[in-house]
Amino acid sequence: MMKKAIFSHKMLLFFIYAFLLMAHGAWCEDTTNLVFIGENIDIVTSASKRAESVESAPAVASVMTEEQIKQLGLQTVGEALNLNPGFYTTKRKWGYQPFLRGVEEGVLFLYDSVPLTSDATKSIHPLDEDLSLAFVKKIELIRGPGSVIWGPDAYAGIVNIVPKRGRDLEGTEAYVTGALPFGKAEFDLLWGKNQGLWEALIGLSCSRTRPRERDYNVVRFQEGDSPVPIPPEERIGSDTIDDSSNLELLFNLTWKDWLTLSGRWSEMEKNYVLSETGHKLSWRGQRKNPFRFLKIEAERPLGDNTKVKLSGFVNELKFRQEESDISYEQTSRVYYAEALFEREFSRHLGLLTLGVGLRRNLITGAVVDKGFIPEFLQPENGFFVPTIEQEDYDTSLKSAFLQIRRHWQRIDLWAGLRLDDHSQYDLTWSHNLGLAYHPVSSWYMKLLYGTAFRTPYNQQLVGAKGMDPESLKNVSLNLHWEPGVTGIGQDYGLVADLTFFWNGLEDHVKEDPYAGLSLPGEGEIYGTEFSLSLRPAEVVRLWFNTTLLRYSGDEDAFKVLDFVFVKPDGTFVPHYSSWKAPFEKGPDVTARLGVTVTPCDWLEVSNVFYYEGPWWVTYDKGKTRARIDQRFDWDLTMRAHDLLWKDTDAYVSIKNILDERQTTPGTYSTYRSPGLTIYMGLEFHF
Repeated sequence: MMKKAIFSHKMLLFFIYAFLLMAHGAWCEDTTNLVFIGENIDIVTSASKRAESVESAPAVASVMTEEQIKQLGLQTVGEALNLNPGFYTTKRKWGYQPFLRGVEEGVLFLYDSVPLTSDATKSIHPLDEDLSLAFVKKIELIRGPGSVIWGPDAYAGIVNIVPKRGRDLEGTEAYVTGALPFGKAEFDLLWGKNQGLWEALIGLSCSRTRPRERDYNVVRFQEGDSPVPIPPEERIGSDTIDDSSNLELLFNLTWKDWLTLSGRWSEMEKNYVLSETGHKLSWRGQRKNPFRFLKIEAERPLGDNTKVKLSGFVNELKFRQEESDISYEQTSRVYYAEALFEREFSRHLGLLTLGVGLRRNLITGAVVDKGFIPEFLQPENGFFVPTIEQEDYDTSLKSAFLQIRRHWQRIDLWAGLRLDDHSQYDLTWSHNLGLAYHPVSSWYMKLLYGTAFRTPYNQQLVGAKGMDPESLKNVSLNLHWEPGVTGIGQDYGLVADLTFFWNGLEDHVKEDPYAGLSLPGEGEIYGTEFSLSLRPAEVVRLWFNTTLLRYSGDEDAFKVLDFVFVKPDGTFVPHYSSWKAPFEKGPDVTARLGVTVTPCDWLEVSNVFYYEGPWWVTYDKGKTRARIDQRFDWDLTMRAHDLLWKDTDAYVSIKNILDERQTTPGTYSTYRSPGLTIYMGLEFHF
């Protein structure tokens, strides 16, 4: 009762604060007429849940368009993110793992504004072949916390994958892709129609990929549900894993631009080979991440300056993981409803956004503890099989948020506040403040402060009450320069962007496949992001970006119960192992250089050069440290338009031309990344 009373009083103060801010804005007079929706290029919705230009958004935002994705021959979302400042993705055996501004798995992934992640696990990311880029219109990137608008897990940033709509096609598109030496084959088919009052899109994608590393030697471990493993001499042999496969369906339907129904259904089976440190034993691994959602959204005006938006969705993720003969499955189903109220005031120079949301999570089979698989597979183990402890639990989340924005001639100010009442942990407040200064049309500055938090792991949530989740504080200073046409009358397309940021981590927790969760720690990440694009000639486009990171703070500390002594008097004496491992943030330095040449109307040639600095990862209770070497790489893509006949494009994309087999972090040990790969594709529009 006390907690609910506090919640009610805080909510009352929350809305009083909103009313006073709105009233203050109404009293202020300004004759400049400016609305928040910008030009029809680089529009984002994930910064404040409304359409606005990157320049106007209350965040450090950017957009990757469909044209850029095709021009660079990108195959996955993981590849696309890796080309942007602040982002780094590493290719684990089971798929890409994201880092943003040095924070591992700190990104909230959205598809059509619906979360693609689950409370049941943090290691599922839609960055591999399980998400077709043929359906994607653009990818919105927010660097910095977004919990005020999106709640939990909008931690270090947000990625919103925006699918195409009927108006983007007006017909049928088909894509055929193949790759060597992996033997990948992919087929995508889309149909879209815009009839004025309504528009619709339907998409189908299927693919099959043969992994380069296929052989393993631990072919059996356990017979059925036997409480003991099979004899060691019967475990070793030789076998190969199956191909990986993906199937995806997408649809959306819009009526009169105010009512939208959309959904996505996918099936994914990822097969790979795992190995222990030293690579003496190897065994098969498999992940299945079938994901589906259904979303409805309605938006209506309530007068000239006010509108309300109602939305809701249900999504389901069934995650199944298998290693050798050991498997488990966990399911997460989420129900969410939200009401959003917007009001413009002070002659369209201010904007008030109020929202309330209700979320219900149903988790079945959440893994709260499991044995360290490589230890059980050793020949010395003849009696034990790993135990996997699973629990079912439900959680609920009630939220209310506010954002107020005000524009003057050269200055924009905004402030946001959110209150989340979760059934398993304490009330959490998220807030942000921002200032944008536009002295002239060619450049602007944004100064931002914000906080965010991340949903605790299963091991923390089950049976817990009143806990503190991981939290992050961020300060960012963003400088953007876009001079446009020069004094000599030539537009060189020059755009420069520089951002300095600081992340403060509190109660940070790291998940380790052996030890489970680390003890909560604190740390600070300082970083610089710089990007530049330039068109020195009409047929040449250059772009460059780099990210520099530095971490100071706690190492990841682990403590694991090894065994328990039983004294003659019957008392128990536990024995623990403790160790520390360096905080993993990815490379200190990453850099990307792109050169696109258009020698004629029908041909584009794009080059991307990569540099990633060295970094370290840790295995075996902190005993083994592996150096991830610095990486130089080069990708080349050639795209021809109307090559065979009108509205037919063809491309060839060569990845890793230097054929470097780099050391790459895996689950239990490092491995050598794939070398040179050639992708070929045809696109038909009719």
